[in-house]
Amino acid sequence: MGDNHVVRFGGVRIEVLVDGAGPTVVLLPSLGRDSRDFDPVAQDLAAAGFRVLRPQPRGSGTSRGPLAGLDLHDLARDVAEVLEHLDAAPAVVAGHAFGHYVARVLAADRPDLV
Repeated sequence: MGDNHVVRFGGVRIEVLVDGAGPTVVLLPSLGRDSRDFDPVAQDLAAAGFRVLRPQPRGSGTSRGPLAGLDLHDLARDVAEVLEHLDAAPAVVAGHAFGHYVARVLAADRPDLV
C-alpha cells in the first residue's frame, strides 16, 4: 500500500494511511475497528485517481491521545487536523457505521474541509 504519515497536535498523535494521488477521499472505520479494514477499497480508489486518507482512530495503529471524555467533536477534530496538516481539503469523507457519525460531525463543525 501507500505511505504512512503522522499528524501531531495538542498531545494527540494520529497515524494516517495515504494512498494514491488526486482529489481526496477520507475513509473512517467503525468503532473499535482499524482503518486497514478499507485496504481493498483504498486500493481501488487510488487506482481510479484519488488520494485516499485513512486516519487511524485513537488507540488503533500508532494513533494515541486522551480517551477519557471523548465526544464526536473531538474525533471530528482529529480528522480536521489531518486534512489541514496534509493540505487535503476539501475532501469527500465517508464513514462506515460509527465512522459516519464522525464524518457528519466533521461536516457540521468544519464545512470548509468537506
